[in-house]
Amino acid sequence: MQENELSDLKDLLSRTKCEFKGLESQLQNDLKQLGNIVQEVVAAAIGYQTVVKENRNLHNMVQDLIGQFAYGA
Repeated sequence: MQENELSDLKDLLSRTKCEFKGLESQLQNDLKQLGNIVQEVVAAAIGYQTVVKENRNLHNMVQDLIGQFAYGA
């Protein structure tokens, strides 16, 4: 009886190790994908900041032109 239980425990341990390795591999893949997504979001945020800055500059230029026309300068 003990030999069967020991054999069952060894089998369970072996299956558990295999499942753990599979989960570990999946976690590594998921983390790599997450890293890629974060890099894409960072690139998009930098692009957004660049466009906002450019829009702010254009807005200020337009306001200056409006002021020049309004005051005849």
